[in-house]
Amino acid sequence: VVEGSLELQLQLCREPNRQTSDERVQFAIRKKYLPDWNVENLAAGHLTLRDGDWVYDNASDVALDEYTKARSIDFRMTKKDITVMDFAKFAHVAGGGQGHQIKESKYFLAEVRKYIDKHPNEKTYFVDTLDGGYAEKFIDEHRELVKGYEDRIFVGNTNSIIDWIDSK
Repeated sequence: VVEGSLELQLQLCREPNRQTSDERVQFAIRKKYLPDWNVENLAAGHLTLRDGDWVYDNASDVALDEYTKARSIDFRMTKKDITVMDFAKFAHVAGGGQGHQIKESKYFLAEVRKYIDKHPNEKTYFVDTLDGGYAEKFIDEHRELVKGYEDRIFVGNTNSIIDWIDSK
């Protein structure tokens, strides 16, 4: 519990349901614009990458690992034998925890590269969704981080992600 004026706390703190709200919108857009795909909104912590492999329902142990910083997958889209794993972030303006979300995306991309190196022949693809004015400023920087992996990793905002997924 934080001590101090409740009114001041409410004015300065992000609404506790804000991240959930952003995620719901991103999920609804995927469902609407990818009608031929099975789109799942995964529970937080259900699928996390560590050292090139999946960790199921144990994100807490991954979080304690000082070497693995990736967070769990937000959405899984499947169509026939193709799977697309989506790590989605929304950051409208700089400040607060927004910069941390950008770092999480970088950590995710590092773990994805390990996964692809260990599983080169799978039809599992990955997207790093960066939505919102602040997050979208980092799209080009994150694309640089996946040079050589562009056939299996795409970085962009929701609009470009949907186009890329639909091309699979």
